[in-house]
Amino acid sequence: MMNKKSIIAYTVLIWVLRLIYLVVIAITVNLLLGSHISYKVDTFNAESEMFAHRLMTMRGGVSYYDEELGRIYPGIVNEMPFAYNYSTEFENMDIMDGLSSNTHIAAEISLKQIYADYDYPYKVYYNKKLYDDLELYAELGYTKGPGGAKAAFHDMYVLIRDEYGGLQPGLLTINIIIPTT
Repeated sequence: MMNKKSIIAYTVLIWVLRLIYLVVIAITVNLLLGSHISYKVDTFNAESEMFAHRLMTMRGGVSYYDEELGRIYPGIVNEMPFAYNYSTEFENMDIMDGLSSNTHIAAEISLKQIYADYDYPYKVYYNKKLYDDLELYAELGYTKGPGGAKAAFHDMYVLIRDEYGGLQPGLLTINIIIPTT
């Protein structure tokens, strides 16, 4: 038979062991959940896809816009901005954030006719200054941390509409560079 002091000591010992067990379980759950929860979300792929899609489908982008019908043809690219190097036309477009002074995304947009006699693609730039600054970092692979850049290439087969209304098959390549933060 146990006396009162031994019963209290036994009960306290059991509660201390339960408390230690509870602390070990809480730390284990915290470590397991912490290893699977990420506070940093990588939105690079979504941003680059959204930029390419908006460039193809918005009025004033690279797609042909019929003034009479008020319709955009996303698979038909107007050759005029590329042939006369209208980079300033794309420089002032508010493709991503509604502002014309975009410092977050840059792109080189090149258009090449597939069955042409010459092999020189037409190129225009969106945010050329940022593109020139970050192109080297993206090519060398500095993709981690602030100061780096990531690049994505989007190739699309399109029809090129010349100034006379003729259509030729072509390849539209969009090289998108986004700085990492």
